[in-house]
Amino acid sequence: MDIAFVREVTSNPDDAAIVLAIINMAHSMKLKVIAEGVEKDAQLSYLRRHECDEMQGYYFSRPVPADEFEQMLREGRHLQAPVDEHIVDQQTLLIVDDDAFMLDVLSDFLSQDGYRILTAQTAAEGFDVLAQHRVQVILCDQCMPMMSGTEFMERVKNLAPDTFRIMLSAYADLTPIMAAINHGAIDRFYTKPWKGAVLRENIREGFRLHGQLRASPVATALLA
Repeated sequence: MDIAFVREVTSNPDDAAIVLAIINMAHSMKLKVIAEGVEKDAQLSYLRRHECDEMQGYYFSRPVPADEFEQMLREGRHLQAPVDEHIVDQQTLLIVDDDAFMLDVLSDFLSQDGYRILTAQTAAEGFDVLAQHRVQVILCDQCMPMMSGTEFMERVKNLAPDTFRIMLSAYADLTPIMAAINHGAIDRFYTKPWKGAVLRENIREGFRLHGQLRASPVATALLA
């Protein structure tokens, strides 16, 4: 699988679709898939999760002289399985907000419900977290550098379609948010300042709906 598709597989829905198509087609023909040019944790986690068989790239090692390669073989050097593979059932919430103070406030407030809470301050960090961890619910701010919350959610809709996606915004212009809701990229929307009890209940609902979706035989077949 060429590096051109691997480079942005965690953030580009088109590349992700091509990667999944290649893996599924190859496996249907009883062939193994080798991903070229893997350089980041997030890329490796995404490929592992979608059953890519092997990888090649700087993540494991840059080219080395023959004697160093022999030493690597003698030592049995290999990649460790990601820690997240052992965390299957824990409810995980991803909060994406460029405001570090708001991240702390939301994390502290929502941690009382027993969720595993992951955070990101940019959309790029958010994509990496989604590739590395099993996330059921996403809480995202609209105004962020480089990529808006609505654009982030639009991509997530294709990259992780079974996630429950909640948007927060302090801005009066609702046009892009309403468009994202109409496209199915956002499941719930709240203006800042938010009402804590309502937000908590809707996050609980998000986890419930995610669990129902995964338990449905029809949905499982569609998401596989």
